[in-house]
Parts: sequence; C-alpha cells; structure tokens
Amino acid sequence: MKKLLLLSFGLCLLNYVANAQAFIENFESYSVGSLVGQGNWVANTKYSGVPIKVEDFGAAHGGKVVHIKPGGVAGDGPVIPFNNSSLNLATTGTGTIYVSFLVQFNALPTGANGNYFFYLADMSSDPNNTDGRGRLYAKPDPTASGKFAFGAIASSNVVGDITYTPYIYEIGKTYLIIEKYTKYTGSGGTSKIGTDNLSLWISETTISGGETSPTVISEKEADGTATVSKKEISGVGFRTMESSYDIVIDNIKVDLSWSNVLSPVVPLPVKLTSFTGQNQNNHIQLNWATASEQGNSHFEVLRSGDGKNFNVLTTVSGKGTTTQISNYSYIDANPLPGTNYYQLRQVDYDGKSENSGIIAIKNTLQIAKMSVSTSSDQDYIKLFIMSAVDEVAEVRINGVSGNRITSQKTILKKGGNIIQLPLKTLNGIYMVDLISTTQHLSTKFVK
Repeated sequence: MKKLLLLSFGLCLLNYVANAQAFIENFESYSVGSLVGQGNWVANTKYSGVPIKVEDFGAAHGGKVVHIKPGGVAGDGPVIPFNNSSLNLATTGTGTIYVSFLVQFNALPTGANGNYFFYLADMSSDPNNTDGRGRLYAKPDPTASGKFAFGAIASSNVVGDITYTPYIYEIGKTYLIIEKYTKYTGSGGTSKIGTDNLSLWISETTISGGETSPTVISEKEADGTATVSKKEISGVGFRTMESSYDIVIDNIKVDLSWSNVLSPVVPLPVKLTSFTGQNQNNHIQLNWATASEQGNSHFEVLRSGDGKNFNVLTTVSGKGTTTQISNYSYIDANPLPGTNYYQLRQVDYDGKSENSGIIAIKNTLQIAKMSVSTSSDQDYIKLFIMSAVDEVAEVRINGVSGNRITSQKTILKKGGNIIQLPLKTLNGIYMVDLISTTQHLSTKFVK
C-alpha cells in the first residue's frame, strides 16, 4: 500500500522535505514485531500495554502496517512525538494541524458507549500522559452486526460529549481518516471552556481538492461549564480500552496543510479472519472468511495425515480485490481415517503466496465398516462393506490360529459394497481382514 502512496504523492513528499513540516509514519523501516522501541515509539507504562505490532504483508499487499489486536489485554498503546516542533500546538497557544491515516476494523469494541483507539498526545513532559486530546472512537451498532459509528471529541473526558456518525461503517473496509485540530487561547490561562475544535472526515475513496465539509465536528469541553486542563499537542498515540479490538492502521501523516495529508484509500491485504472445520454428514466441512482482499487469485486447500506433508485437495477462486467480508467453504468428502490436518495457501494474481495456520480435525465419522453373512451348507461367504473411499483392497481370511485360508483383491466403491468370496473349508471360527491404503477392517465369523 505504501508503495502506491509514494508513487501517487511523490511531489507531496518533496514538498514535505522542502518545508520540513510533515510527520510521516509508514512503518516500512521497522522490523516485524513490537512497535515499542522502534523509531521514536515509546511505551505508555501508566497502564498495561497492549500487543501492538508491526506486520509485513509483503510488497504486493502494501508492505508493513501496524496491527492492534489486544487478545485479552486492554490498556494504552505506544506514543510517538512529532519529528518537527513546528507541528506542536502549545498548551496556551493557537494553531491548527491536520492528521490523517488509513484504518481497517476487523473486530469492534463490545462496549455500548464505544471506546477510543487513536489520540493526539501531550509529549512535552511525560510520554505516559494518557489524558489525550482529539480522541477518535469506534462504537458498534447495537442492531446490526459488523456495522459501527466513528466518534470524535476535542478536549473533553466526558462520554456524553462524544460526537458520533451514523452507524454506516463496516468492518473489513479501509477508510481514510482526516482529523483537523484547532487550538485556541482565552481567559483562564491553561484552562478554558468549550473552545478547542476537532473536525473529522471519513472516506472510502480519495479526497481531492480543497477542504470540504467535515463528517463530524466536536468543539465541546466537559459539560459546557466545567473547565478541563489544556494539553500540549505534540504527538500521536494508540489506545485500546477493550480487548476485543482488531485494527490495522497505516500511513499516518501530520501537517499544517490540508492538501499534504490527503491519501488514496487502498484496500489492505488479504485478511483471513477465520479458518475452521467440523465433521458433518459423512464428510468434513471447512469454512474460512476474509475481511478484505487485494489481488487474491485463489486459495489452495491442503490436507495432511501427519501435519507435515501436505497435498492439494482443491482450488477455490478468490474475490480479487474487495473491501467486503467474503465467506468460503469446501467439503472434504473423503477424509482420512484419524486426524486430518488442513491448511490454506492464498495465491495472488502475480503468483506470490502465503500459507495460513494449520487446523486439525479428527475424523469421527463411522462410515467404514464390514459385516459377514455365512451359511454352513454353502461354499462361499458374503461380505457387506461400507467404504469411505474408492480404492483397491485385499480381503484375507485366516483361521483362529492365524493360518491363511484364502485372499482376494477387490475394487471398492465409496459407499456400500457386496463381495462374494469362495470359501471351501470346514465349519469353524474364522477372521476376515480388509486391508487398503486408507482402511483396515477386521471381524470374526462362524461358518
């Protein structure tokens, strides 16, 4: 994704360098792993930190991004100061900065009031400052799964002061966020009522041209009568107050100019959100889903009997490029006896591929069985075999002492089979074995 952004906005980047006013964080120079300690990112140790990591989806998918997925832990993420003091908004000063980034939600907070995930940080004296300004929120729609609203608040800490959009946004889609923060002074020194202003723009496509009407405006502090201590705006930070978040963020920009933070919305990489399997109706049903796809040609469904050596079962076409949630399924009609190991290989149009994790499904289907019909006055027996697959098998009949009486090759069809086997021998107790590459059935009979 960054590669496309750099190509599209090379002239803007030259302008950034010339004016030394831009802050750009596209994570490309970082190593895969924790964001803390890379570049100028520092941990917020006042509360338990959350797992915020750099992940590399490969050049074809847009390179490196930040993945916020607490996984059972909630708290404050890392913060980073601007790399140029000209972007800072002093505690008692005035001015405006613009902030933009790309974001995709793959899981939402569960709190009815929503929770914030991004804020403007005060880095002037303590990087652990958690009383951020310009907070951006996400709030799930209580009536529609996968829908949510974005929210914004300028300087207040009061839930009721958050201004929310309608519930029109969807998980799995990539959005361009632009935040404009304007700081004012006034009577009261470092405390001021109802003055700082935040405007928020949200788009699925490129925003071009001059500054348009914002999606959301937030300009209220507290309840309109109380004072809130002002903060210096000198960096940005992440926050996840709930453990259910799953967010991908990319290409953070901060500048004094509207035109310099505009970015095209490019779908984030193929994001596999689930891969499961279960025994069902004499087969194993596999299901998987993606939150979004970019250049996805197809999936290969792989199977193994030992978890190490995999073979391709089938190919399932991908959706190409989409920001919609996509659901896939495949039925393994002939699972192996015992435990089956499955894996997906996602293949791009350019031939690059990536494997999923491995899931293990124990085959509990009782479809392979055998019974015998005999008569003391006939010189043959009938075998009734329910086979799991089409294959060649050998039928062996042994005496109780283990001596071989007879054997015969046979072709089994998946499902029910009736085999008549000559047996001219004395009446007694015998053992019949059916042996193939995937099945071994045994049973005793009396003739």
